[in-house]
Amino acid sequence: EQVKAQFSTRPKTNRPAAKSISTREIPEPARQDDYLWTLTHVDDNAEYYLGSGDSLDTFAVVFTPAAPCIVKEVYVQWYTGGNIVAYAAHYSDSARAISPDGECSDIARGAIDFSPIGEPYTAPTLNHIDQESADWSDSLDFGGEFEVGGDLYNPDPFVIVLIKQDSQTYPRADGTDDQDSLTYTWFGGPWTDNQWGRYSDQVDLEMLVKVTYPGPPWDEYVIQSMTQLPNTYRQTGPFSVYFDIFGSNGVDPDSLGNIRSHWTINGQ
Repeated sequence: EQVKAQFSTRPKTNRPAAKSISTREIPEPARQDDYLWTLTHVDDNAEYYLGSGDSLDTFAVVFTPAAPCIVKEVYVQWYTGGNIVAYAAHYSDSARAISPDGECSDIARGAIDFSPIGEPYTAPTLNHIDQESADWSDSLDFGGEFEVGGDLYNPDPFVIVLIKQDSQTYPRADGTDDQDSLTYTWFGGPWTDNQWGRYSDQVDLEMLVKVTYPGPPWDEYVIQSMTQLPNTYRQTGPFSVYFDIFGSNGVDPDSLGNIRSHWTINGQ
């Protein structure tokens, strides 16, 4: 089924911008247990490929880590092979002002005249994609690892950039129906008269990023989330609060037995 009308603002060609992939068995993702933590907005099974764009048209996918980190690896699923230039960049201040975390489902394609791509972290690097891939086995050369700053409360978003070098290199994409209808994939370039916005509100590019969270030696574990503090006037407890903890060094906290936490409430 041709679905271009849902995704394109220009009658550039009759090629669909995001075409559904026929249902077939998808291999298990090629992940392994290691010291790296994953960032992704998608599941492992792509339902679409992204057909919009010619040479120099650009995809920009925004990620926000749980804490300051070092980005080590990036993986993309491809529907067709070809050539792509990749690099990493800061998330631009202009884009951050309208979408702090890069979510762009409400920003129509070609609707804004500024880019989400800020100052580069790494140098643009040419990648040749040999063939299609339907798992996380195809690593991307994005110019080398880089450090993302900010602090534990406000880690900086960053952008992984893909610049097409031809019209036939198609990345795979996940449908957003089961992802809360959110997308972090921006699109811009000659195809859109160098205007920017979402690629589509129905898809998100299949990309996975692996990072480390290197803290100081005394900060091996990070509290990722916690339940609400008890709402009570009682002066004696106990009062229970539950935490989700992950180890910044990749070690499972469950293997350590007991973890002692120290905290203050209202400075006490």
